[in-house]
Amino acid sequence: MQAKVRHGLLHLTLDVPDTNLLLDWAHTAHKPLGGHVTFFEPDQRTARETLSFAAGQCVSYQETFVAGDGAAGAFA
Repeated sequence: MQAKVRHGLLHLTLDVPDTNLLLDWAHTAHKPLGGHVTFFEPDQRTARETLSFAAGQCVSYQETFVAGDGAAGAFA
C-alpha cells in the first residue's frame, strides 16, 4: 500500500442519512471531524482506494428533493 498526501475539496453525493450528523457538521462552524471514504471496484466489493482524513471540515451541504420520483418523492 502506498500513502499519498492530498489536499483540496472532496465533493461527495450521498444518500440522505438516518441521523443529523451531516446537518450538524455543516451547521457548526469550525468543527473538524475525522473519517474515511472508501471507493470500491465497479464489479466487485473489493476496496480500490480509501481516503482518510483526521480533521475534515464540511464547507458546503445541499439536499435536493425530486417530487414524484418514487411513491412519495425522493431526495436526490
